[in-house]
Amino acid sequence: MGQGTASFVDNQNVLWDERPSTGVSAYGTPTITTSGTTGTFDCSVSGTSNRDIVCEANGAATMPPGSYIDIAYTVTPSATGTLSNPRNGESCSADDGGVISESNEGNNNCANSVTVATYTVTPNPSLGQACGLDIALIVDNSTSISESELNTMKSAMTAFTSAFAGTPTEFSVSRFATTATVLQGFTANLTDVNNAINDETFQRIKVFSKIKAAIHTINSYSLRK
Repeated sequence: MGQGTASFVDNQNVLWDERPSTGVSAYGTPTITTSGTTGTFDCSVSGTSNRDIVCEANGAATMPPGSYIDIAYTVTPSATGTLSNPRNGESCSADDGGVISESNEGNNNCANSVTVATYTVTPNPSLGQACGLDIALIVDNSTSISESELNTMKSAMTAFTSAFAGTPTEFSVSRFATTATVLQGFTANLTDVNNAINDETFQRIKVFSKIKAAIHTINSYSLRK
């Protein structure tokens, strides 16, 4: 376009693209982003599996110098290999009819390719039987936390303990407010651990917490294990 403004009439092509068909199972709906243009533009698809796309002016529209139209869409491949756009023997071009006068008519063609490759998901290694841990779960059930916060912590703890199923890891469960209480001693039995976490007596109580005394009590118990 050089330094001139490109003016389009209704239904005048802005882009014509005969996209690849082999190796593609689906194309997403095209989206248009413009900057500096006037009027509106839209895109439609046609052909087998909607492989062809044409974008045109929807009513009178202009593209002044420095403006642009960005057209994007997703592609779902059906096989590995190279997707070449346009497909073999076809075309992709802006102003494919040559209606807009330009100082350089030779730079309107478009082409690109994408390589589709497979990838392998490597699972996390299993936790070996020799990697058992001793984990003390300690929860404040005083007025320092709300009922919903206590329930959230219980859910988080049961999810955490369940991640160690099949390992020799042992858990203990303790609560503290003014004093500390060990609800479940160290055990690898996750059913007993989670039952202690969700026990009806493990409720919020209306007293203040004494963290130092609680940790001292629980630490003394842990050292006796």
